[in-house]
Amino acid sequence: QVRDILDADDCPATKSQALYHSFLNTDAIEAAGLDPIRDELDLIDSAIDKAALTRVLGTINPAGGPDLFGLAVYGDPGDPDRNIAHLEQAGLCLPDEAYYREDHYAPVREACVAMVATQLVNAGYAPAAESNGGDELPANTGDDESNAPATVPSEAALDMARHFLAVETKIAANHWDNVATRDSVKTYNPTDYADLAATLKNFDLGSWIDAWQTAYDATEAAKAQPIDFKSVFARVIVHEPSFLTGLDAFWAEADLADLKLWARVHMILGFASSLSRDFDTTNFDFYGKVLSGAKKQRDRWKRAVSLVNGICGEDVGREYVRLHFPESSKRRMEELVANLIDAYRVSITNSDWLGEDTKAKALEKISKFTPKIGYTNHWRDYSALSVSADAMPAENAKAANLYETGYQLAKV
Repeated sequence: QVRDILDADDCPATKSQALYHSFLNTDAIEAAGLDPIRDELDLIDSAIDKAALTRVLGTINPAGGPDLFGLAVYGDPGDPDRNIAHLEQAGLCLPDEAYYREDHYAPVREACVAMVATQLVNAGYAPAAESNGGDELPANTGDDESNAPATVPSEAALDMARHFLAVETKIAANHWDNVATRDSVKTYNPTDYADLAATLKNFDLGSWIDAWQTAYDATEAAKAQPIDFKSVFARVIVHEPSFLTGLDAFWAEADLADLKLWARVHMILGFASSLSRDFDTTNFDFYGKVLSGAKKQRDRWKRAVSLVNGICGEDVGREYVRLHFPESSKRRMEELVANLIDAYRVSITNSDWLGEDTKAKALEKISKFTPKIGYTNHWRDYSALSVSADAMPAENAKAANLYETGYQLAKV
């Protein structure tokens, strides 16, 4: 049903339709190759020292560049009516730190090395293996039963990928395990900017923030959703304090070449599904097949619909409910739920086995019930989302990152 909406000539969800058609334009995607993220990779490659790399990471982060630490915005557990930034561990291409140290994940690590090596070859950072007799390697046939890319990485590419994994293993050594990250007490560490900047002094948090702000301010998204990025860090909830301490020590000790390798690989992996087929299929073979157990990649149109739903679902959703769940249906359901709540009130009030105090508490609780039926009464404003059917999916992905970043940080 969503596909039918997006295929229609008179589709009112114009931004959704632009994203959809951009993702389906495979001829243009193939012709573009790595070009949609080449500027970001060039910035990483050109960093002459760690200070420069810090600013590069800040510059490319608003549009979806690599993260050494994660930033999310939601309620403050100590003050639930207030939104606040939460700083969490990040910087890994595998799901969590256990994948880097436990023996039974060794096959996953081997597959990860092969995937990273292949992507480095696809991006031109490492050579492919030479075929027998010097003939060219067979092209990918596009067989639906096998999405395996034709690229075979050389030993040099594999060595580079193994080195990348070793760098990530050092980052992972500072990560908390899955049990510790679920401890709501240990992960509640309100921190002000001065203390946070002191913790990340080698990384130079202030320089990263300044570069981030400059890059964001230069975008169309900033005009519709202006953000004072430093104010976001005035008070944050740090989830894993020892991770930040370890990350800063890692940054101080690491070679510049290792940090640039980490950054360029994450830039490629972060946008691989939006790039040409060699990047996309290599990404799926690892993240889809090895990590998720998928046998076959979904039809591209289904992926396009999912992409739209993830980026601006309320845009196409508005037309969807008009056609398939109109306001009259919503009103009927709201009336039904209101009647149920009234029935609860009658049942509680007339109960002969509940005490008066218990009745009062139950009635108070039910008075706070907020029904949410079908769709929102306050649709999202997507005016800050600048996408185009003529743009490459990776370029639209950057625009989507800029929009969502501004939308979330504005809550702080």
